Amino acid sequence: MQTYITTNERIADLRNMSGLTQKELCDKVDFPYSTLSRIERGEITNVSNDILIKLSNFFNVSTDYLLGLTNVKFRKNIELSELGLSNKALFALLSGNLSTDLLSRMIEHPHFVTLLDSADAYFTDTTKAGIQSRNDIINLATGGIRDFIKLHPEKRQECNRDIRHLNAQKIGGEEADLNKLRNIFMAMLKDIKADYGTSPQDMSQNMFQEQYEIIKAKRNEIKGERELTEDDMAKITTEMLIESGTLDMDKTEQQLFFELFKHIMKRKAKI
Repeated sequence: MQTYITTNERIADLRNMSGLTQKELCDKVDFPYSTLSRIERGEITNVSNDILIKLSNFFNVSTDYLLGLTNVKFRKNIELSELGLSNKALFALLSGNLSTDLLSRMIEHPHFVTLLDSADAYFTDTTKAGIQSRNDIINLATGGIRDFIKLHPEKRQECNRDIRHLNAQKIGGEEADLNKLRNIFMAMLKDIKADYGTSPQDMSQNMFQEQYEIIKAKRNEIKGERELTEDDMAKITTEMLIESGTLDMDKTEQQLFFELFKHIMKRKAKI
């Protein structure tokens, strides 16, 4: 991120980020356009206290930030109530029991706002109506196929396969929201972990090792009760990849992956 160290650069940057022309800013803070123009061009290096205070109040930054004495925009005496946090949340922040570095990294992450919006949709059931409409359309389609079976019973096997395929694409509102939340959160954690200095190669190796341990534990659990089958291995692997967020698949894609992996396992057993 670029750092601006001079007053004229800082003022010009704040104005541009606000989407204002020089004239529009001057009209809002009530000082001459020619003065602002000369400040931004660097012709005026000692900006008066009056102008600094006006700009500081308008952009809600400290005068130290405008003067290039700090890279922190916010005033040090900002009221905690302005953060909009509950008393419990403020106490947790001020107690020192939280990793403020990790919290800052999460809030700064570009997906953080999306995570909160998705969580809000989950708590308020915003997407439930849309999910229900989708499932209703699937029900309508399967109903039509059943009517077709009555007229053409010889097509029953083929039609039942189509019905199963359609029903596999149904999802519940909570399931869809939770999957989305999990995937966003996992993506954030992976990015933050990379920023902490872990190389992508190490991350991949660690992820592979974790997934291997999960498969191994589930495999041993089944082997303690009965003979392990290709279906078991395909199911374990598919569930692990979905739960870890490695693969983002709908119901149909999950079934296809399951069948493919089972086919590979059976072919390997014959070799």
